[in-house]
Amino acid sequence: MSKSLSAERNAFRDMKRRCTNPAHPDWKNYGGRGIECRFATFEDFFAAVGPKPAQGWSLDRIDNARHYEPGNVRWADRVQQNRNRRNNHLVTYQGETLCLAAWAERIGIHHNTLQGRIAKGWPLERAFAK
Repeated sequence: MSKSLSAERNAFRDMKRRCTNPAHPDWKNYGGRGIECRFATFEDFFAAVGPKPAQGWSLDRIDNARHYEPGNVRWADRVQQNRNRRNNHLVTYQGETLCLAAWAERIGIHHNTLQGRIAKGWPLERAFAK
């Protein structure tokens, strides 16, 4: 492994600290709720996620209820990170589950419009119609 992987090494170190150090500012959202780092070494971690694609990308757990483990960790940009938050309103429509912002983008209407329709109790077929 090259020393040029400092961004990846920093991400690995920070991931481990969030999961193991109760003094870490983000502990309550990670180790404090049972999220573990299941990579034994940096090399294992790097084999799973590869190099960081670009500045501004960060680690993301694909399933926020699962641990940092092979198959559940990826590099994500800010949009992807924001759409994968625990507090997002997820909607399943035609067998696919996405957050409201992603659905609104996909169907071409404003997020607030879609949110309002659903809040009013519209059936999804009607809410998702332009």
